[in-house]
Amino acid sequence: DKSSLAITKTIISEQKRKLCELRGTGVFWRVIPKKEQNHQKLSNASIKKLARLCVKIEKHYKAPQDIEWAYASGKLYILQSRPITTLKAW
Repeated sequence: DKSSLAITKTIISEQKRKLCELRGTGVFWRVIPKKEQNHQKLSNASIKKLARLCVKIEKHYKAPQDIEWAYASGKLYILQSRPITTLKAW
């Protein structure tokens, strides 16, 4: 819920592989063990932190945003934000 930041629904998608860093020289795909493929990727606390950041960004730009983000080494990163131009009215 955008106003309260309460998580109202969780959908966990199966993830068979992930992109990993190769010691500063590039990236590679790593197969995720079957028992871990259906686990939640971000904690509820991280999801709420990300939601708070997204709400702040939308307030700053005064328009709905398409926000790209990443999570690495226990930290959330905002990569870029741009207005959503396909909405009729907001």
